[in-house]
Amino acid sequence: MSEIETSAKFTPTGSDEQPSAFPVDYPTRPSVDAASSRLPLKMFHDVQVHVSVELGRTRMTIHELLQLGEGSVIELDRNVSEAVDIIAQGVRIARGEVCIVEDHYAVRLTEIESESNTSVLDS
Repeated sequence: MSEIETSAKFTPTGSDEQPSAFPVDYPTRPSVDAASSRLPLKMFHDVQVHVSVELGRTRMTIHELLQLGEGSVIELDRNVSEAVDIIAQGVRIARGEVCIVEDHYAVRLTEIESESNTSVLDS
């Protein structure tokens, strides 16, 4: 609260008397070890996040986009031998290789991103 807001709030109405204010002494927070101050992750185990796998990207003009039809092929910027990105909530968390499990595509993780390497990806 600014000084003006404070004086306006505590000035008695209809009085020329100046308000009195006193400093507040807040207790100091004890220092806590960083490892012990972390929230228990178990609390968040049931939270669902959106996870996607990116095979690659490409750029095209609107004209090229409108020319696409059934049977069209879109060439991506990634080679077949390159790992795909596993993205959670817009952040790359891992890389992996595409495989098939029964009749479904799957990804075998080959590399987990370190905490310092994670960054939000452009959509």
